[in-house]
Amino acid sequence: AIGAANYGVQWEDISSDADRQAWIAGGRLAIVDLKTKVVIAERTGFLLDPGQGSKGGFRSPWGW
Repeated sequence: AIGAANYGVQWEDISSDADRQAWIAGGRLAIVDLKTKVVIAERTGFLLDPGQGSKGGFRSPWGW
């Protein structure tokens, strides 16, 4: 079909409850060929809030 996408993006939260309690977030992004369903690229990343969720000093956890 004209204008049909060849690739899609999948996102998955890979954070455990223990990660979240320590203010760590993890995610996985994958680029998928929509015809074959094959993952052709993948990125896994983690973020840590060094302020451990503190809102002191006008902080906004995860705001960045």
